[in-house]
Amino acid sequence: MKKKKQRRNPKPQNDDIISALSDELLLHIISFLPAATAFATSLLSHRWRHLWDNLLALYFHFHDGHHQIDFIKLVNGVISRRKQPNVRKLHLLSPSTTTVPIQNRIATWIDAILGPHLQEISLTLSSPCFFPPCILRCESLVSLHLECRQMHLENICNIYHLPSLKKLVLKLCAANSVMPLLSCCPNLETLELDFHHGIIFFLNFGMLPSLKSLTLLGLGIRVYEIIINTPLLEYLNINIESTKCITFSVTSNFQNLVRVHYNIVHLHHIKDVVNLLNKIYRAQRLTWNVSRLKKNKRAWKEPRIAPSCVESHLKDVEFRGYCDSKQEHGFLGYILHRGHVLKKMKIMFHGLKKSPSVDIRKQQVQTLSTLPRSSNTCQLLFD
Repeated sequence: MKKKKQRRNPKPQNDDIISALSDELLLHIISFLPAATAFATSLLSHRWRHLWDNLLALYFHFHDGHHQIDFIKLVNGVISRRKQPNVRKLHLLSPSTTTVPIQNRIATWIDAILGPHLQEISLTLSSPCFFPPCILRCESLVSLHLECRQMHLENICNIYHLPSLKKLVLKLCAANSVMPLLSCCPNLETLELDFHHGIIFFLNFGMLPSLKSLTLLGLGIRVYEIIINTPLLEYLNINIESTKCITFSVTSNFQNLVRVHYNIVHLHHIKDVVNLLNKIYRAQRLTWNVSRLKKNKRAWKEPRIAPSCVESHLKDVEFRGYCDSKQEHGFLGYILHRGHVLKKMKIMFHGLKKSPSVDIRKQQVQTLSTLPRSSNTCQLLFD
């Protein structure tokens, strides 16, 4: 009998796919790695020995397991080997509380890599430091993220400009002055401010006409005045429940605003909420938290002309901190009566667990449930 021919297994392919890639593509891949890991690739082969010298993105992450001297040597070594000023991203993460020597060198490191291609800088620090003034010379910068205990901004001069900056995120425990920095960013589109301590006397966003997204997550202990005058705004998130806001005013008509989250606990009058409502047109979802409104025995007066967002766009409303005042009752009744496309309204009572009488709460729920609604599909929920 003839022996069956055995099928020959295909020859194993020994081709190195990674080595076949171009230097530009390899640089793009290792640019996503931390600088220390990217440096380790120099041991792979002769070709990789100097490839990491031209990284487009530098990620330096210092943590408690590192020695400061070794970390400083690493950053100095990486930056000193730069052949061309082609860095596009710089991320420096130093959450440890013992990194003062590192923070003293930040300005030197940033100044060394400044170039026409630098678009993104992200600094996460632990100890107070001064704002690196060399950043203001980077006209190609598109995104700037600063997060640390305290950032001293007093020395920023308005003669500097960041014409390409589109996104600015400031997460600081305390900022003595933020307005000089904002004045340097005429084309800003996304702004996020988050402060935990300190007092801000005046915040006017009128110098940012191109702003599309504004997020205020905390403005210290107290802010005396907030003025929003940004007609191109599309997203507004105000969540400063730990901040005492004295005056909040909106002077622009937001034709493009779609989403609004409104959480100001230390607010004095519901008219500030109504003022905002009269300025937005296409918003579909609104969230309010006004649990510490100043008591006013007078009933709220309905506007002569109903806001277009209430009648044509508003679908979801959440009202937090309801205290059963005449103004709040009239305001919610107005929204239910005018909300033709409203699908859901959720009312959360203030201090529900400390309510002196369950019967009183049930009576309030029953009274709100009997309010007339224009939308037949509107659900009224309580919590």
